[in-house]
Amino acid sequence: MKQLLNIQDNKKIRIMIVFSMLFSFGLPFCSFASDITDTYYIGKAVNSGDGDGYSKVNLINTEDVHYGWDIGKFYIGGFSDIKSEGGHPAFISSGGVTLNFTLEENIDKLNGQENLSIAEDKKGHHKDFGINETNFGRGTLIVKYTDPQEKVSIPILHTDYLTTIKMNENSKVAYLDEGKYEVSFNYRVKDASNLLGLFPSYNDYSINFQFYVSSEENEDESEDTSEPAEGTSSGDGEKGGGKVTVSTKASTPKSTPKSSSSIGRAANNGGKLISLIPFLAVSIGLIFLLFRDRK
Repeated sequence: MKQLLNIQDNKKIRIMIVFSMLFSFGLPFCSFASDITDTYYIGKAVNSGDGDGYSKVNLINTEDVHYGWDIGKFYIGGFSDIKSEGGHPAFISSGGVTLNFTLEENIDKLNGQENLSIAEDKKGHHKDFGINETNFGRGTLIVKYTDPQEKVSIPILHTDYLTTIKMNENSKVAYLDEGKYEVSFNYRVKDASNLLGLFPSYNDYSINFQFYVSSEENEDESEDTSEPAEGTSSGDGEKGGGKVTVSTKASTPKSTPKSSSSIGRAANNGGKLISLIPFLAVSIGLIFLLFRDRK
């Protein structure tokens, strides 16, 4: 009887060891896999003054009507890896990298408030992008591009942008070629909460960011990480040597954005799955050792 108890105790110990090892080996793989995504949120809204050419960069504080909510979110999708270049993200592309935007607010009732809305900016201009006075409409998107040969073309100016997309739908903004991109999204907020709305106040806001796109072929051929020359462009590629195709048609990306700092490596998921083989082999071996003397 004592020998039988010892055998049973040994088996219990083995079971505990097996499950402990399975947990220890498996947990890193599970937590690692949960972080895999191929989207990257980018950009944060700032207060750009009032009629100052969207040149100011003021933090949105608790006294600002924009405090506590976002007009929407920009994100990059379709890349296979990401690095840093000059302090900005550099997305490695195998083809099909896109800039996307999701509108999160009703532009006629911002943050659920009847007196807060997106206003038409009839005298909009942008100092940093050299854009003279023009009707920006209700939200204007500006994309500047520099190709790998440092050729710069004029900015893409997409006025009245917020009226062309639907709320809570993922909208592709642009299909991206290799190069450097600088993006500024500008919108004017009307606050009609004072004096029965007879004397509304206005504030300008911007979401500004820049990034790089590089092809996988170039990454394989050279490890040179020198920063592209300063400058930006956009357009049809005739002047800049590249192409930025803007689209306002709503579409759903292949995967859902996960976090504001997600680093995507969807194209390398096959390699990650291969790395599970040692874990599976160890698990099978431990189970075999546990039950081989069961008879």
